[in-house]
Amino acid sequence: MAYTIAIANQKGGAGKTTTAINLSAALAEKKKKVLIIDADHQTASTSHILAPNEEHCALSAALNGDKIEMIRINNKYDLVVSTLILGQTADSLSTIKTPAIRNKKLKTALEDVKDMYDYIIIDCPPSYNSVTYNALWASDYCLIPMRPNDLHAVSLEDMLDICQIVQEQGAKIVPLGILMVNFDARLKLHNKYLNDVNGKHPNMLFHYKIRNNVDLEETPSAHSDIFAYNPKSNGAIDYMEVANELERKIDVSTKGANNGKKH
Repeated sequence: MAYTIAIANQKGGAGKTTTAINLSAALAEKKKKVLIIDADHQTASTSHILAPNEEHCALSAALNGDKIEMIRINNKYDLVVSTLILGQTADSLSTIKTPAIRNKKLKTALEDVKDMYDYIIIDCPPSYNSVTYNALWASDYCLIPMRPNDLHAVSLEDMLDICQIVQEQGAKIVPLGILMVNFDARLKLHNKYLNDVNGKHPNMLFHYKIRNNVDLEETPSAHSDIFAYNPKSNGAIDYMEVANELERKIDVSTKGANNGKKH
């Protein structure tokens, strides 16, 4: 049964798509079976991996009750593609008055495929719409990437608040951690934000950070993940370390949940 992880932050440019693609690729390098879901109506993950095309919007179809359709990418991981039509689907979902129906479309659709994967990674949009809530309701965990600056520090708090709201509504999602991206340890300002977040949210920050890396910036133009583009780059090294840490965090979380049930 797959662990489903929403990569979410309402601020654009937070590294959601870069993290969704390259974390998935790192897990695939570890021989895990991975499904990426592009839940962004701007088609970020789809455009990152595939050359521009007019693919059928598989996520819209799934949200409308069809079976999940995926594309195999480089014989490494699977992708549920999106197109601009997803924005119309979000508007359509928002007209459903009952939250229990409106917010669980994706969770229901994933029931048929969860046994096929070890991880399902959802690249969420940089906004809170009905598709975002579907992603959060469908997920076991939320990973929040952020850049070390004021705007992303604010959006981090917003994202944690949203996770708490959906938890109070009955969703099972748990914040797994905060991932600092585009980090430069030589900069005092970056270290200030790192220390501020760590002080405010102890044990939430991933120990490993994603350093500034030219190769990571170039991968979308090459329609590639970092491991196919340059497996010896700092970007590949960092995302593999994050993948290892993510698995450890989930292992601790799972054991803690199971111990709680025993009491």
